Amino acid sequence: MTAWAGHFQDETSLVDIVSRVMSPPIFPVAAKTLKGVEFKSFTAGEQIPRTDDLVIRTIRLNHPGGACGYRFEYHGKSICIITDHEHGDPEVDAALPKFVEGADIMIYDAMFTDDEYETFRGWGHSTWQKAVQLAREGHVKTPVLFHHDPRRTDDELDEIGLAASNAYAGTLVASEGMILRL
Repeated sequence: MTAWAGHFQDETSLVDIVSRVMSPPIFPVAAKTLKGVEFKSFTAGEQIPRTDDLVIRTIRLNHPGGACGYRFEYHGKSICIITDHEHGDPEVDAALPKFVEGADIMIYDAMFTDDEYETFRGWGHSTWQKAVQLAREGHVKTPVLFHHDPRRTDDELDEIGLAASNAYAGTLVASEGMILRL
């Protein structure tokens, strides 16, 4: 198995992070001793090398400590995952519409509403309104709102889902057990 990471903004490596989690007294085996796992790094913005027909593109996202978005393409179908992202970085905001362009599905960090956002600026999360705006700019077929504020009730999520779907037809609110098909 190969484990990849591409979002660290310093010299931290994936094996360093896993080693912190897999350390005594929590875990008795050091990550570096795992024979069945190869740890690799990439820089957000690079394509992850593959030997099959799956194409994995990446993009730097705006989140404290770094984050990476992914675009998976396979036989003419595509899904973009834009989570742990806060709008507001001009460079990232300018690159995202092209990155998600024409995606069949875009899963987007929609933790807050526009009304709530100012209270949480700098937390590394966006709004459902920005998700809809990006979907429109990138001609995304199905935006999926993800990374919900855990304080929200199901009724509140239903209200957000209705407002988002009215703003951009086909927008979905991610839910536990949801299955997305291309």
